[in-house]
Amino acid sequence: MAAERVRLTDARVRELSLPEGKVQVDVWDDEIRGFGVRVGAKSKTFFVMGRVNGKVVRPKIGRFPKIGTTAARSKARIMLGEMELGKNPTDAKRAVRSEQDRKKKADLDTSDTVSAMFEAMLATKKDLSPVTVQGYRYSFKRLLTIHGAKVDKVSREQVLSLHQQIERDSGPYAANRASCLLSSILNYSRAVIGRPAGNPVTVLTDVKAWCEEKPKKVKLSTPQIQLFLQEVDKLGGHNASDLYRLLLYTGMRKSEGMGLRWEDVDLQAGTLHVPDTKNKTPLTLPMPSQVKTILSERWARWNRPEQGPVFPTHGKSGHSSRDHHLAEKIKKVVPGFSAHWLRKTFTTVAVAAGVDSMVVDRLTNHKPRGITARHYYEPDIEDLRVPMQKVADRIDAA
Repeated sequence: MAAERVRLTDARVRELSLPEGKVQVDVWDDEIRGFGVRVGAKSKTFFVMGRVNGKVVRPKIGRFPKIGTTAARSKARIMLGEMELGKNPTDAKRAVRSEQDRKKKADLDTSDTVSAMFEAMLATKKDLSPVTVQGYRYSFKRLLTIHGAKVDKVSREQVLSLHQQIERDSGPYAANRASCLLSSILNYSRAVIGRPAGNPVTVLTDVKAWCEEKPKKVKLSTPQIQLFLQEVDKLGGHNASDLYRLLLYTGMRKSEGMGLRWEDVDLQAGTLHVPDTKNKTPLTLPMPSQVKTILSERWARWNRPEQGPVFPTHGKSGHSSRDHHLAEKIKKVVPGFSAHWLRKTFTTVAVAAGVDSMVVDRLTNHKPRGITARHYYEPDIEDLRVPMQKVADRIDAA
């Protein structure tokens, strides 16, 4: 069938067929010049054809019967009129399609979500210890409802509502910690990609919605120290007693004590070395006599190992990593107890014993607070031995 000009109607278009040997043919409307239908093997498509700025263009109108002849004819008049004015309908369609693709891509793009920025922040901050990262991830779970939200779409209303929900479900401390983490994530995002323009977490300050945090008891009182020492000896075995006494007499962090290795213990020199600490500063401590006795007996009990964990287990890490079951037993006589209390107790006893704050910071591996401590105070290990022993003796005398 050669290209022909007929009165296009729904009935006429429905009757059109593709001649044998042809791939497609065009049938033109006899009323509107430039309006036609292309007949193919499986479809019939309305189109218009004309010139725009001297260039022949042939934009599609739509497929029959999804669009009828009457609607196609009306649309053809509009499109041909625009072409007379120098407007290419194809360009308009392309622009619409491009905008749709952009929006679709934006919806699929997760690089600027709260979750993505959280992971990017963790990857960027190289000084975060595994324990700190674990704590951040725990708090981040409480922000589940906005994990997939774009950073610039988190509203002040959402922040306030989420803070109040976490407070109801998990308490004031959890609500504050999660909101502080969200604030850090959004500040990081703003520094890296320039969004959001403002931090919506400021709403908690503006409306005074931060939860009041009453100081928690986080240390052993003087009477509880001896009660604690008596109780750890009832736990059975040596791991719990040895570990808890080590933490109490040295002020080491729980993770550092649990991860202690024999190659970092020098019983002859009376020192402990912790290469991987929370603040990334290696720590070497003098042993008070109490700790030297504990580790010497443990070393002999374990057939004088040259290397390996001081507190070995069959777990993935190879060393102790959890003490919840032990802490629960101590809580029966010391309510609220956790292993972190032992570090706080060591610090409190050190201050009470008159140990200088710069020395306490060195013993507990806190970052020095003053200029003198940061830049000039570099004590020898033997300079720390006397105050360390003084604290341990004070603990025993409690």
